[in-house]
Amino acid sequence: MANLFLYKNKAGYNSATDRPAQQSSVSYDGQETIVDGKNVILPFKPANAQMGDMVVYDTIDNCRKILKWKTYHAGTFDSSRYIMGKALYFGAQNGKGIWAGIENAVSASKMWAEKCYFRLTGINVSAAGSFTFKTYYSWASHPDNVVSWDAGATLASIVATINGLGLSASYFKAAVLADGTGIGIWVNYPTTDNVSAIFSITAGGEGINVEYMNKYNGQDVVWQYVTTSTIIPGRTPAKNVLRRNGLSTYWGGGHFAKFVDYYGTNGKAEYAPETSNDPMNRATFNALAESLVEAEKALYDKYNGSYEEYIEGAMVLCDTARDIMGVSYDDASYQTALLGQVMTKDYDNNVIPAFPAAYYAHIYGVNAAVPTGFETGKWGLPTTYQMVKLIELVGLNANNKTDFNRAIDKFNAAGNFYGSGYYFWTCAEYSAGGSFNYGGDYGFLYIDPKYGTYSVRPVLALEWDA
Repeated sequence: MANLFLYKNKAGYNSATDRPAQQSSVSYDGQETIVDGKNVILPFKPANAQMGDMVVYDTIDNCRKILKWKTYHAGTFDSSRYIMGKALYFGAQNGKGIWAGIENAVSASKMWAEKCYFRLTGINVSAAGSFTFKTYYSWASHPDNVVSWDAGATLASIVATINGLGLSASYFKAAVLADGTGIGIWVNYPTTDNVSAIFSITAGGEGINVEYMNKYNGQDVVWQYVTTSTIIPGRTPAKNVLRRNGLSTYWGGGHFAKFVDYYGTNGKAEYAPETSNDPMNRATFNALAESLVEAEKALYDKYNGSYEEYIEGAMVLCDTARDIMGVSYDDASYQTALLGQVMTKDYDNNVIPAFPAAYYAHIYGVNAAVPTGFETGKWGLPTTYQMVKLIELVGLNANNKTDFNRAIDKFNAAGNFYGSGYYFWTCAEYSAGGSFNYGGDYGFLYIDPKYGTYSVRPVLALEWDA
């Protein structure tokens, strides 16, 4: 190797400018041999990829390459030649490298699916009037809501009356239409696919036209309460995840340190077999050591009296998650695109995404004059498998960083995330009303209602070079 350098001390190494910026080098700083160099870039092959390495595109060689994260030096990086993919390596799947974005696709948290919109027109404010309506949200019907007004009222005053009826402002709200022709209503968390139950006028309201705005192929759709595989060809049917202890269910541990910390205190306070969804807390598990019940003592012995080993059984089994979820869930970009390209309308006739989280992951990209593989349309929301593998790589918080966290810090410290306090959507759904996400409150892969707002962290799957 030609690039050999000798320095008297670490300070000499750190201040040196004689090492080549784009080549590997071996240096001795008086104490140790340093082989990382600055901005070491290697061919795009699996043997060269380690957790946290950055994918780049070489505009001279016209191919993707790997930037070794520990060698990245912003001041000498040749950005005129290399396009940074803004994605770090975190695993392999089906012969491809899987890469996670160093930033969220959009700064604000987004819903998995859009709420319901209704447009009310034909309201005569020149004469006194009234109507009664019903609505349905959060698993409950709210009937007999009476709205009345005097002659000469305004649409704004009627809206104020509707919003003052005591319905939850998180789930129901009225507003004057942007064109001033009527009133718009949105309903969040509808928990039914019956549009007339979600909102309809049940008495009075002569002359008022109620239009439901959310349609797909001409049919009414409740975006927050539909299993997407039933309306979108190619979407994988909703399914369970598998835990390491063999239980097929709707949730499991994702980040071990957070998961064991939470359930060690907040788990069940009475014996629970492994067929139970909820694990026991540490004290309850430890008490099994003295149990005279055979099944209880056997469970304690199965895990050698270790609560950590026991709680590991409730973690999601990543190596088989793709088989449980379905093979097509391996393609995060494809599954996300199926959702992200579906548009709907709000009550002002604005075209908006029906599945906001997927939409923003789908339109995210690092765009350049040449196709790189990380342009718009190539990214997706993580699959359940990818989400768990990714969250396993980060520390509990900023005081417990892993190498993967340190790699993110190298490229975009503001984009770092941890096992505690962070929440991310996946592209997978469990049912008509719920989709999988990582929950940083408990450290688990869980399902939440599709109206929930969580972060959108995009991922890439890239073919290796031959």
